[in-house]
Amino acid sequence: MKKIILGLLTSTILFSCSSSDDETSLNEQPNPNMLKLKTVQEKNSNYEETYYYGNNDYVSKMENTHSVYDFIYEGNKIVSRTESYDGEVVFRLDYYYSGDLIIESFGNIYDGRTQRIEYTYDNAGRLVLEEIYEKDPIASNFVLMRTYEYKYDNNFIVKTIFNYVVMNSVYEYNYKYDDKHNPYYGIYPDSYSKIHKHFRNNIITSNDGQYDTQYEFEYDLDGYPTENRYKVFTYYPKK
Repeated sequence: MKKIILGLLTSTILFSCSSSDDETSLNEQPNPNMLKLKTVQEKNSNYEETYYYGNNDYVSKMENTHSVYDFIYEGNKIVSRTESYDGEVVFRLDYYYSGDLIIESFGNIYDGRTQRIEYTYDNAGRLVLEEIYEKDPIASNFVLMRTYEYKYDNNFIVKTIFNYVVMNSVYEYNYKYDDKHNPYYGIYPDSYSKIHKHFRNNIITSNDGQYDTQYEFEYDLDGYPTENRYKVFTYYPKK
């Protein structure tokens, strides 16, 4: 069960970490001098991701060892993300906005189940609460499955309070960051980066109250990560 809990938390924060001080607004184009992530390869498996960019310089497609993800834009807002397997769309997630902020995502996940995620922000536009609801094919109502509450210091999430509602369990995780470039920072619009926690710098330590996990990054001369304990990163050359 602990591995499942850690997996849920990892997917929501650990490897996709931007400080609100320097985020790209929806009305701006990405920094042309920034290196753009090309591939991410896991060290202990054959899993690899390759990123492709559209005319707006944001990610338009991501291919991995198993699937292809396409990002559908309206202007500089991601409104849908699809996952395809063997050329067939098997999953679609739609995003709904209030102004420049994503307040809800909705899509089918597995076995006919439907997932709805609601996002709450503070007055500074920082994500402070994520509520995940699910509904099976025969149910009439959504059930709250889990929540993530985020605490900040200098616009970085330093604590996540994870409430696994259906298991009546609460976990806390704390984070420390480096001062280097995050590979995922700036490759998506700010609104999408907020909900995926694409922070400007990288998490180097996470603590679950008992153990520290160290990510041990190595960097190039410009401060971009080339690898950590788990992954290897490559980049497209600057334009």
